[in-house]
Amino acid sequence: MKEYQTSNIRNVAILGHQGSGKTTMAEAILYVSGAVDKQGEVDKKTSISDFLIEEQNKLSSLSMSL
Repeated sequence: MKEYQTSNIRNVAILGHQGSGKTTMAEAILYVSGAVDKQGEVDKKTSISDFLIEEQNKLSSLSMSL
């Protein structure tokens, strides 16, 4: 795993109530930044952060993502 200097590390938190669009925001950030080629969607079960089967079935995040 690549090592990074602490001066180059940025931590970001996306907080909000259930259904406020946190996962959609995270997907948009990943897409716009070029980290992914296609923006995932919760309704289509293609979001990067909702990778658990339970999350995809409930269309809702159940755990934190890094």
